[in-house]
Amino acid sequence: MKFYKIFLFLSFLFLAFNFSIAQPVEVHTKQGYSELNGGIAFARVLINNDPIGPSIYPGVSFLWGKTHYYKNGFMVDNEIGLALPVIFTAKIGAGIAFEKVEFLMGLRALPFNYYIQINAPTQRGSFIFSMEKNIKSFGLSELSPPSLINIGYRWNKF
Repeated sequence: MKFYKIFLFLSFLFLAFNFSIAQPVEVHTKQGYSELNGGIAFARVLINNDPIGPSIYPGVSFLWGKTHYYKNGFMVDNEIGLALPVIFTAKIGAGIAFEKVEFLMGLRALPFNYYIQINAPTQRGSFIFSMEKNIKSFGLSELSPPSLINIGYRWNKF
């Protein structure tokens, strides 16, 4: 539990620092994309407090999104799309873009996770690696995977 509090506090500081240095009036560029991800969820499904089934589950998602890049390297990314096994998912994150790598932190709607993501841009898109941790709330922790590891690729639209 201490890890979660420290991680959330550091995430808040990271985002607050980025928002404080951002210049949101002057958007440098906007990049639309389509994204395909595959990953593994490490989960415990409980029925009457007894674990059932395997603890590792595969998953896949296809998302559409847009990234806003600001003058000083700050970026905001949002996406929405289809996913298995949850049917629907959405993410919003913020971070810093460098010439050859982008670092983001944010929240996923379904399952309700916070995430850290690294993008490696190419000429036509980006390779993506992300790790996620479930936010235990709303009494759904038994149904939501506590951890996800994803890899994927983004195709730039314009």
